[in-house]
Amino acid sequence: MDFFTSQDRARASTRRLIVLYTLSVLGVVISLNVVAAIVTGSARQSTSERGGVGSAEPVSWIEAAFDPRVYAITTVSVLAIIGLATLIKQAQIGGDGAKVAELLGGKPIVPGTQDLDERKLLNIVEEMSLASGVPVPRVFILDNEDGINAFASGIRTEAAVIGVTRGAIRTLNRDELQGVVAHEFSHILNGDMRLNVRLIALNFGIMAIGYIGFQVLRFMPGSNRSSSNKKDGGNATIVILVVAVAMIVIGYIGTFFGKLLQAAVSRQREYLADASAVQFTRNPSGISNALRKIGGLHVQDRSGSELASPNAGEVSHMFFANGVAGFLDSMFATHPPLKDRIRAIDPTFEGDFAILAAPSMASPSPAASGFAAAATPPPLPRARQQIAAQPSDLQAARTVVDPRRLSFAVVTLDALPGELLSAAHDPYEARALAIALLLDTDQAMRRSQLRLVAGVDQVMASRAAQLHVAVDEVGPAARLPLLDLAMPALHQLSRSQRAQFRQLCEACAHADGQLSPFELAVSCVLENQLPTVPQTSKPAAKYRSVNAVREPAAIVLSSLANVGGEAQADRAYQLGASSLGLDTIPSRPVDYDASALHAALGALRESTPVVQQRMVEAAAVCVASDRVVRIEEVELMRALCAAFSVPIPPFLVPA
Repeated sequence: MDFFTSQDRARASTRRLIVLYTLSVLGVVISLNVVAAIVTGSARQSTSERGGVGSAEPVSWIEAAFDPRVYAITTVSVLAIIGLATLIKQAQIGGDGAKVAELLGGKPIVPGTQDLDERKLLNIVEEMSLASGVPVPRVFILDNEDGINAFASGIRTEAAVIGVTRGAIRTLNRDELQGVVAHEFSHILNGDMRLNVRLIALNFGIMAIGYIGFQVLRFMPGSNRSSSNKKDGGNATIVILVVAVAMIVIGYIGTFFGKLLQAAVSRQREYLADASAVQFTRNPSGISNALRKIGGLHVQDRSGSELASPNAGEVSHMFFANGVAGFLDSMFATHPPLKDRIRAIDPTFEGDFAILAAPSMASPSPAASGFAAAATPPPLPRARQQIAAQPSDLQAARTVVDPRRLSFAVVTLDALPGELLSAAHDPYEARALAIALLLDTDQAMRRSQLRLVAGVDQVMASRAAQLHVAVDEVGPAARLPLLDLAMPALHQLSRSQRAQFRQLCEACAHADGQLSPFELAVSCVLENQLPTVPQTSKPAAKYRSVNAVREPAAIVLSSLANVGGEAQADRAYQLGASSLGLDTIPSRPVDYDASALHAALGALRESTPVVQQRMVEAAAVCVASDRVVRIEEVELMRALCAAFSVPIPPFLVPA
């Protein structure tokens, strides 16, 4: 799975979707204009025939119906209603994926939960996040749902959430639950979340026409008028009735076709997510058995994947499996039939939904929950500060589905001390852990950093000093994974707490007057994932060609070449710049300059996704030019990808 290509496909799907919905909106506008013409023509012709004001002689119906002002008012009104309703709905459920989870009655799982089912789920989500390079999403549980289902939501990967029903984590074993979670991560990586939100918003916008017509009927004025105005009042009532009924019919017809389109788009994305999940886990039986259990439960008591929430229908296309049942299931089904999905994974499946051995509803043992049963977890080697790598290996900068990386994530989590994992899962302790990651190896400098922290929070300074001991033991290769694991807890901070925390991190990072690759990576990650002001939609790209960003690109490639080793720096830079396809290659800046690099990343952030993709590819060529990947290069690559808001899987994995 190529993240940039997947995002391009998602954008292309979105463009096609918008074109089709635009045609639907035009159909609604034209239909209501026809109704307006009929009503206006009939009313004016009737007035003319009765010798009304301004009607010296009778006029034909066509003459009476042709009034550009009526069409202009109708068109503007309809577009305003649809546009406003669409924007309102997108604001309601867009941005932070938690809004959809809360709409369905979900509650966030506390990272330090003692519920073994919930811990099993969090453990799987963390493994997937570390393996794919996607920021660890917050996890919600739908406690009141007994069906087996899940969903991913959120416009941006940094604000994504994954929701899972209580029935899923109780009924599915670890492999099956891993398959379901991998499916939802595939939706995140494929860019389906933004598409899903737009589907909901656009459908709601069209439906608003019918809703307004329905409300007009409810509050339609009566005919309790004086006898002299009875006839005119009756005519007005008929006109209102006709218009209201037309709005209902046209609005709901538009919604009907919109939901057909929504279902068609969703069904294709489900096949892609299933295939990606199998590719990621290399365990086809996990997701196929989860689908079999849904089918078996459905045959048994019809509760397989259905949700009880009254809002489930509105977001049905976001679920792992059909979340609602209705009269027109086959027509509006947002997911392919279970049998077809299973056969796409396991061609030997014959359609038998006999229930697989259902696990006990009692809490599973720690080993079954996915936690290390061994007394001594495998160590995370301190020596893995560099690995041998061929240039082709660094296609990992783009290829985010790689089962080797899932194995690496499992080993990494098992090797981390319990003290660090517990700290990463607590909002207060997570701040101390992030500061501990930034503490210098030089004792005098470390004391200086801790004094800065103590000036704001003495307890946090003491805790950071304690955690630094454990951080130092696991070594540099564990620092970025630990930062990633802490992000869900840090997301719980208030805006003022975020601002204070980021100021402390910046103070610690700049305490020695320079910014190391890791410190720059932390700065970029916090800027991207922990904003102190609400995030708006991504601004329009300013730079549309690589030559427009040649100087910032030169600074980035030069920085990577420098931290990769002075002996081959010029060659690494030349290879990276050539790969970027610049008309002329700028001379290489000699020194690593963190301030200039940070500014260069800010400029590159304003380039198009195509330029950003070329930049990541060139950076990977630069890194692998000497066939060795160092931890400092990994950290600068992470800073680059954080600036672009794209995932980057771990490089430091066994071959």
